Amino acid sequence: MGVTLLARLDRSSHAPTFLLPTLIGVIVVSAAASRLLFALPTEEKVLTLPETLIETIPDGYRIDGPPLFSPRGDRVAYTAVTEESGGGRFHGGKEYWVIDGEVGPPYDYVDGMVFSPDGAELAWRVGKRPSSDRERWQIFREGKAQKTFDWVGPPQFVTVKKAKGKKPAKYALAYRVGKGVRLRSDGAYTDGVFSAILAKKSIGFPASGNMSFDPIAIAAGARRYAYSQVIGYEGTIITGKKPGPKHVLVGEPIFSPNGKQLAYGAYDGNDWLLLVDGERQGKFDIIGPLAYSPTGALAFGAARDGKWFMKVGGKRV
Repeated sequence: MGVTLLARLDRSSHAPTFLLPTLIGVIVVSAAASRLLFALPTEEKVLTLPETLIETIPDGYRIDGPPLFSPRGDRVAYTAVTEESGGGRFHGGKEYWVIDGEVGPPYDYVDGMVFSPDGAELAWRVGKRPSSDRERWQIFREGKAQKTFDWVGPPQFVTVKKAKGKKPAKYALAYRVGKGVRLRSDGAYTDGVFSAILAKKSIGFPASGNMSFDPIAIAAGARRYAYSQVIGYEGTIITGKKPGPKHVLVGEPIFSPNGKQLAYGAYDGNDWLLLVDGERQGKFDIIGPLAYSPTGALAFGAARDGKWFMKVGGKRV
């Protein structure tokens, strides 16, 4: 049974409700909310409304997880598995990338797909397991393989130079990497030595600890970076070639829009602390995710003495 990717926009509800009983996979809405993407058995006779054919899934393959739209909605990428294997990594089968209808080679793992902000480039990660206790991972960028490591985290695009006139924006890739990581008999990963890559260059402090999938914070223009790392049983924020202060737990770091300010939350065993450029800006029972406004005001939700509140620019609101 062949499967076709189809797009249809229901402008009243943005949902193909009468098609749900035959749906395979996950509905994905493009960023402009102008397309719906869903997989449907082509033999079903329910396609009575106008649809736009995006691409046909190659014979013998099926989508494994939700497909990914480019920001402009003109490209589609997804991980696929073969019908004969019965599935990918969890069923002993291989996984393949399918990008704009083209099928890639088999790997043990294919995931982490992400488009650049302008949709012109796509990056993803792949992994192989050459032995029962070892894996080898690498990032692909528009089909070009990057350096191989014992483990790599999902890639992220970083704007190095904004678009100006007819000149397109320039992007670099950032991702975490690990060396010496091995697999135990129970399937869990051992500790390794972790650092990061930015624009093909090694950044950060090579720290012995466990892996993290948290994103790397990159300041405007890729001039500064920061990421969380667990070393032993303590967490720290790494911003250079030396680890920062250690805490029981650390949250995700975030830069202000102009890249001059770095903020994150940290737990010291009794309280959650807000740290801005290394200085304590308050302590709380709980602190939520941090966000900067376009004008540079730091905003977050927090609780103290059983009461929740919001703070924006240092003031309760």
